[in-house]
Amino acid sequence: MPSAPAWKSLMQIANEADDVPSDAKVKVFHFTKEVIAKLKEKSNVEVGINDEISFLQALPCHLWQSIVCNKKIDPDQETSYCLLIDARKRIRGLSEAYFGNALQIETVTMKVKELLIFLNRVSSCGPNDSHRNSRPPLDAFDAMVTGFELRPVTLDNGLGNAAWQMNKLVASCHEEKLRSFFECWKRCPKLTRLSNLAPNIAVVTSGSPRFDIYGGNTGLGRSVAIRSGPGNKFDGRATVQSGKEDGSIDIEVCLPVETFEAMEKDKEFMDTVSIKS
Repeated sequence: MPSAPAWKSLMQIANEADDVPSDAKVKVFHFTKEVIAKLKEKSNVEVGINDEISFLQALPCHLWQSIVCNKKIDPDQETSYCLLIDARKRIRGLSEAYFGNALQIETVTMKVKELLIFLNRVSSCGPNDSHRNSRPPLDAFDAMVTGFELRPVTLDNGLGNAAWQMNKLVASCHEEKLRSFFECWKRCPKLTRLSNLAPNIAVVTSGSPRFDIYGGNTGLGRSVAIRSGPGNKFDGRATVQSGKEDGSIDIEVCLPVETFEAMEKDKEFMDTVSIKS
């Protein structure tokens, strides 16, 4: 049992508020069973493996690519994807129906240029500025001063690489690692806060499509749609849940309005989704 001072400190931490911007908005992206299967196949083909990458790794990385691409983040900057990994099936003796918190928070981190490729595109110049576009830029700074723009597009194997890194991270969460974390937590309990997570996080995922959220009988008929409510909304929050149609998935995403507007102009991404709200 942790000592009283440790728990007192924990309560103090719990009362501290994270400085989370409140200007983010929420939309729900709907992915059909067929689209999800194609993304999974694409991920496995890109890294040359046979069906090891799951749809729960391919689909989030597809969303990650689009968010990073449309936020126009510097290609040399690191970007991270934070995910919650279920511990119930990974610890012997722990029932799948265990009601308490049984999860591990892990983060996949890559450079933006490992997710995306940046193409040179000539920007519009005035009549006296034609000489500025006489050569390709040497780097991102040179692109700005010569009139070129670096335009991000999805990399041929960026989805597969990201999903494969996520796959390996999930596989690393074995029982010994999880038990070690829980033992450390008992000795020094602390709450995970946004400010304590890795910097440059683009997406934080919670939820799972494996829960039959449409199957419950409340006496009011079958649910029309599921939403997570107003709590815990911040830039990059993504809640994954099963869609109403068999095999489909809804991802409720919280992002700034300008990012959503850019994503809605991203044909490659929008060809895979329908916006439900």
